[in-house]
Amino acid sequence: MSPIPRQHQVALNRFTPPTGKLPMQPNPFPVRVRIEWSDDGEQWQNGDAVAWNASHVHVRLIDPEVYGVYVWLHPQDVQPA
Repeated sequence: MSPIPRQHQVALNRFTPPTGKLPMQPNPFPVRVRIEWSDDGEQWQNGDAVAWNASHVHVRLIDPEVYGVYVWLHPQDVQPA
């Protein structure tokens, strides 16, 4: 049985985006994020924090299996790389 590609999985720990719009930061910075995939389970992945406030971090995942995927996470799931 072949694994389910991540672009067809759900990040279970994703967070609903905040109301209103957070501006994209002019200087995104590299982060490591904890993702709970619906099929692959918990994994730490590389990404770039592109917008944030005290309760939300918008991350662009850097993963060859999920090119161009953005996810909102709680700050406790995000670490500086």
